[in-house]
Amino acid sequence: MEDASLTWLEKPVLNKPLMIMAFSGWANAGEVPSSSLWYILSRLDATLCAELQSDDFYVYLNTGSENKRPMVNIKDGMIQSYSPVTLNFWSYKAPPGGRDLILVSGPEPEQRWNRLTDLILNMAKEFEVEKIVVLGGSFDAIPHTAPTRVTGVANFLSEKEELKEHNIEMVNYQGPSSIHTLLMVNAARRNIPMVSLWAHTPHYIQVTNFIGCYNLMLKLNELLKINIDLDVAQKDSEHLYKQIDQAIEKKPELRDYLKILEAEFRKGRKSTGEPINQNIIKEIEDLFKES
Repeated sequence: MEDASLTWLEKPVLNKPLMIMAFSGWANAGEVPSSSLWYILSRLDATLCAELQSDDFYVYLNTGSENKRPMVNIKDGMIQSYSPVTLNFWSYKAPPGGRDLILVSGPEPEQRWNRLTDLILNMAKEFEVEKIVVLGGSFDAIPHTAPTRVTGVANFLSEKEELKEHNIEMVNYQGPSSIHTLLMVNAARRNIPMVSLWAHTPHYIQVTNFIGCYNLMLKLNELLKINIDLDVAQKDSEHLYKQIDQAIEKKPELRDYLKILEAEFRKGRKSTGEPINQNIIKEIEDLFKES
């Protein structure tokens, strides 16, 4: 049965695809998940196949929801275009030997999570999706000079063992959750394997963290064997790394803070997730603006 909240633009024919999802919002630290998905879309000949009816899932009047309001383009007093910001579904038909994909991107819904979860998992069942991967991002007290920490959550023991085989650290966490968790719980009830991959990004990088994007996609390529071309992502990662180093070199106190983070990282200290001094974040933000 078709869901009235979903508008199909083109119904794809896929062979047991993988589904990769990324939501902007609460679990999108450093914009790593959402930017990683757009990197993937930019390297594939994917087709926008469906759109979510946004009015059912987003509350435009909430504080902080301004970026979810519909976008309008007005020229010389005339409306040129009007488009809602919503969840989009893309399909990718791989060449022989490759893996078909369903890619899902957009803001995390503000309401009716159970309804949206049913919609997504019904789609997964209809297309015989073999595995769902949802991407997440978390701020952490770690240095940008260390390898990006990628952690994972699984809804089946077999998926957990596979993550561990790829040296993905298992998450230990108690607190507020994103829609990722509800999706994983309900996917398990429907016997759909699902994992969540989290890239940990330094607190002091408040711009899009291309370093985290590149490393998260490396792990995704390795885990799913989808062989996405990451040349552009690697170049963006290297450019950001140079920008950060140049910014930090201008401030001795920031260099000292980085050395502390590096020392703690070498000791194997796990961050508690507590935010660092906001003055340090602001100083680095200001240095980025100057560069």
